[in-house]
Amino acid sequence: MLSLKVNHIDIKHSLLPKPTKNETRAYKLIHEHVRNILVNEFNVLKALAHNFVIHNEVGKIGNSNKTIDRKKRILSDHFRAAMNTLGYGKDFTIYSFRHTITIDIYSNLIKSGLTEIEAISKLMPITGHKAELVLRKYLTDIGAIPPKSFEDYNILNF
Repeated sequence: MLSLKVNHIDIKHSLLPKPTKNETRAYKLIHEHVRNILVNEFNVLKALAHNFVIHNEVGKIGNSNKTIDRKKRILSDHFRAAMNTLGYGKDFTIYSFRHTITIDIYSNLIKSGLTEIEAISKLMPITGHKAELVLRKYLTDIGAIPPKSFEDYNILNF
């Protein structure tokens, strides 16, 4: 994301290229709200012909000559400033933000009446997981799906 160029974005089809470990091409669907921000606030349509990065040192579309490590630090500092403004502590990181959003989406899908399998199926394209089992493990690890209780097994008799 830190080296994402404006001309990589497919605004017409609302697709964003996604770095992958083993696929030659992978894309994420851009949410309509994010697409509107890119078009209306970032003016990506005017910048498409240029080789601009989406997020440069000043948080805008433009040229950047910083290393990826420096860009990570800048993005992290911007995220931290936003979280401080919102009153979140230093323990609230970009990763915990991702986990929180995933838990919130999953919980809302379940509250809307979907079964666990239906909710996981809808969540897979959002999180980018390719296998249901892997997403289920991730949801369990982050606390969205409680682990199964041992009470039903009656293994220990006290």
